[in-house]
Amino acid sequence: MHKKQISFPDIADIEKTNKIATDLFGIEEDKTQVKPTLETALKLISIDKYNFVCFKEGDEVVAWSVVLPTSKKAMDDFLEEKKNEKELFELFLEKPSFEALYLAAVIVVPKHQKKGLGLSLMKEQINYFKENHGINNFFTLILSKEGKRFMENIQKDSAIKVLDVSRV
Repeated sequence: MHKKQISFPDIADIEKTNKIATDLFGIEEDKTQVKPTLETALKLISIDKYNFVCFKEGDEVVAWSVVLPTSKKAMDDFLEEKKNEKELFELFLEKPSFEALYLAAVIVVPKHQKKGLGLSLMKEQINYFKENHGINNFFTLILSKEGKRFMENIQKDSAIKVLDVSRV
């Protein structure tokens, strides 16, 4: 695989990725997770464009990754299950903080899976936030066996420790 150039999604890209994410994860019913909407994506991007990055093939987004910088306290509250993803997002919008990084989502369209695209994207984000904001605390919510394996690979490839809440 040749190295793809990281991109930042435009409005049409965001709308397409939101539909795919909603179809894949069915989060319409989960009140604890942030709904993928144009508004939420634009808010994340307005604070730091590296919160939402993608790889494109031509005009089509083939992989994307979303992260959410937070405070260390918010991370601890999440890991102790005192706060959920939606509350993390609301807190970030109210008072942005760059002490910890919530690894929210990585999605690769089926025909481009198993090429390392998701891993490359999230590594780019992790390195960016480490270098530009001094973030060294990482955490996530694991919802599947694939997600668990993915986070194990991120930790190995990025030489970081990712704390998690697992629903697997």
